[in-house]
Amino acid sequence: MDIIKKFLKTSIELENHYYNFWKKIYNNDAYIFMKNAIEFYKNIQNNKFHNFYSGIINARLYTGKCVVVSQNILNTFNNKNKTSSDELCNLTIQTINILDRVFEICPRLPCNTIVFRQFKLHKDDLLLGLQEGDFYRELGINSTTINPFYISNFLWGYSDLEQKEVFLTIILPKDTKCYYISIENRKGGHGLNEYEIVLPRDCVYLIKSNQQFKNKYFFTLELINQISPKDRPIEGIDEILPTQNPKKIGIKKDNKIFKMEESKWLITIAKKTFEKWNKLPETQKYPSKNIEKIHPKKCWAYIIYWYDNKTFKKLQKNNSKIIIDLPKNTKIYTNNKYLYLEENLSDGFCYNYIKKNNNNFFEINRKIPLLYFIEIDKCKEIMVKKDYKNMWNTTKKIKIIIKSIKYENIVDEFRYGIVKAEMI
Repeated sequence: MDIIKKFLKTSIELENHYYNFWKKIYNNDAYIFMKNAIEFYKNIQNNKFHNFYSGIINARLYTGKCVVVSQNILNTFNNKNKTSSDELCNLTIQTINILDRVFEICPRLPCNTIVFRQFKLHKDDLLLGLQEGDFYRELGINSTTINPFYISNFLWGYSDLEQKEVFLTIILPKDTKCYYISIENRKGGHGLNEYEIVLPRDCVYLIKSNQQFKNKYFFTLELINQISPKDRPIEGIDEILPTQNPKKIGIKKDNKIFKMEESKWLITIAKKTFEKWNKLPETQKYPSKNIEKIHPKKCWAYIIYWYDNKTFKKLQKNNSKIIIDLPKNTKIYTNNKYLYLEENLSDGFCYNYIKKNNNNFFEINRKIPLLYFIEIDKCKEIMVKKDYKNMWNTTKKIKIIIKSIKYENIVDEFRYGIVKAEMI
């Protein structure tokens, strides 16, 4: 629970720090081009995903060329007139240059902060071969999160010989150029809160550590330099790319000392989840389409606003003796050693938590519980299908009666509900 408290506390600090910045972006028309650039990178501009347009933006930065995209992607930019590849290329260059300006005018990071990132790389990629003490220049704009559980949904027992999973822990010093974007900065339902810090292109990192665990790579990086956009202007279709592995000569390093406790979060989570998974019988390690009948003495379930709004709203009334139908495909646990409370708490914060204030600006309503954790006694036979992590998906509704509801505070107004129930 310490990890949850830490990143929620950080999120509150960052929300407050960037509040006036987002108020300008969303309410001041002088910033309309910056707003559009931010939303293009966030894949929500004009309420369109644009087929993961942020990937096209970074492809331009990684390759030095405007990438030719499919007609299907171009069609996502069409309203009444067709969009051409040249038009999309020009848009991409404009968006990058405007984002460069965003990073110059947005507030600097208020304190030393740890962020996380996950992606896949080809087995021969440069980064995988770098060792402690090497430098790495990230050419693209990077989305990271202060929530390690957001990118740590480890699926064990699967491997890819060509693609390697990479997990980054990044140390950002105070005054780093970046912006924090959380769910209160979006107008409408666009998914879960990613607790996201976005970093500009051309950041230089020192490799602090490089570890492997079960064919997964875990790097700890320290940001030591952010190169000015003037040193790599984005003006045309093509450019000659700088090296991603600069030499020590000429690298300016900030000599501040950082606390490193958080740098072990990801690999610690990975090892704990693997240990639990590895203890499962072989027949329970992987999902199955087969329907099984189970009859546990007790089972547990999480009710999250994102997945089950109707049940969540009923529980918010805090009434005992009410009867609730847990819907089909509810994930239930039959072993309290596999409850993954922290992971579920971090996943329970969705667009339903936004509220509108007097400034026509959206904020997080922290008074809504992150989730309800239900302990169900007197279980009857349940028809289920095997899911990951010793979870079962129900194939039919489950009817329960609520006996009691209490709340556990986490930090500030963040809390979750603990429910006692019986199956009927």
